[in-house]
Amino acid sequence: MGEQALLNRQMVGIVGARNASVAATRFIEELAQDQSKASIAVVFGLARGIDAAAHRGSLEGMPIGVAAGGTNIVYPPDNVDLQAAIAANGILVAEASIGTKPTYKHFPRRKRIVAGLASGVVLIEAVEKSGSLITALFALEENREVMAIPGFPDDPRSRGGNRLIQDGATEVQSADDVLKVLHTPQLEPMVHPVKAKCRVTKALAPEPPTTLTAEAEAAVSDPKDRLLSALGSAPVTVDELARECQLEASVATVILLELQLDGAAERLPGQPAMLR
Repeated sequence: MGEQALLNRQMVGIVGARNASVAATRFIEELAQDQSKASIAVVFGLARGIDAAAHRGSLEGMPIGVAAGGTNIVYPPDNVDLQAAIAANGILVAEASIGTKPTYKHFPRRKRIVAGLASGVVLIEAVEKSGSLITALFALEENREVMAIPGFPDDPRSRGGNRLIQDGATEVQSADDVLKVLHTPQLEPMVHPVKAKCRVTKALAPEPPTTLTAEAEAAVSDPKDRLLSALGSAPVTVDELARECQLEASVATVILLELQLDGAAERLPGQPAMLR
């Protein structure tokens, strides 16, 4: 569904945590924008968090969204506007037929499609044995480039990406790093030797997906849990947190005060910013 000519473009896949921090989603939006400006199509799943950030960043360029079910099914429901925008400005891809509702058996297949379409895959904020690492495994099997954005060591969401870098994945600090790996003609030739293909250790191999529990689904919609998940090691403003979590600023302020009193968040002196 959409502009099928985009499938002939060079693509980079972006994967990461659904409960991503605001700092990570902000970085990915900018990364996707820069890839689009360099005429690189951005391919991603249609999930919350990092996927949604890649959607937003690539909408003015060449977004390619891969659905777990049929292309006419929106999942998660809160991405309805984003999915419609991708269909209008880019292309929606699915292996399942129209009307197929996404289930957990479809998610690994979606990751295989992302890895297969892309010349390289960029991973950010993935816990060890997370579902995002399935895409990295598929990319390795398809002889694609594997790249990762490093994160703060104390954040569990950073461990998967940091381990990938230790195992040989290309470290990404900016969009320029990705473009160099993809050997785009706009850039100067690489002056550093290309890293060997990374080898994912057995410890990183993701476990088989399990059925999402009702408690886990409820946690996604709980405002306090959403705010806590959005906090990371990098400071972010209250307005950014409220916008990312789709909350009124006044509601976010009250919840952040509770988190601060619980010792789960810290307000930085002299500015309306918070960190975990």
